[in-house]
Amino acid sequence: VRATTLVFTREPRFSFLRSPVSGRMCTQNAITCNRLCVRKGDNIMEDTPQVPNDNAPPPQTPPAAEPPPPPQETPPTEIVSDNRSIMIVLSYLGLLALIPLLVEKDDKEVQWHAKHGLVLAVVEVAVMIGLMVIGGVLGAVSGGLGCIIGLLWPVLMLAILVVHILCIVKGLNGERFLIPGISEYADRF
Repeated sequence: VRATTLVFTREPRFSFLRSPVSGRMCTQNAITCNRLCVRKGDNIMEDTPQVPNDNAPPPQTPPAAEPPPPPQETPPTEIVSDNRSIMIVLSYLGLLALIPLLVEKDDKEVQWHAKHGLVLAVVEVAVMIGLMVIGGVLGAVSGGLGCIIGLLWPVLMLAILVVHILCIVKGLNGERFLIPGISEYADRF
């Protein structure tokens, strides 16, 4: 047995250490704490005491050590602004969405909410203009139908207010309120 291999016996147990002073391989008897220093490559079996044991199992090779797992890559941390909640609220207040869009360029979540708020404001203005045109045309053709469109304005304004409140609450909770057909434009922006 060379000094670079481990001897597995029942009694006494040996472990091999490299001496920090001489750089030589040393064995340490775990029972008597005697140290026997040998040069690397010397035959140590004739110098070390062995206890004969007829019932001892044959020497086993030590199990192969598993390599350590590869280091996991940490995702880059997102920059979170100190006034994120204020910026998310501003994102859904019409043209005030330009403030977070221009000020918070590093916070991706605030940027998305600002773009979503601007797209939502543009869609609301387009729907209002469309309803005014339809109401004007219907009012010119028949006097009574234009008034029915006029009665829908408070319902439309209430619906817009509810959508804005939902968007603000979801945004403050770290979620996104997606509106089919409209929210996809915020990602393209």
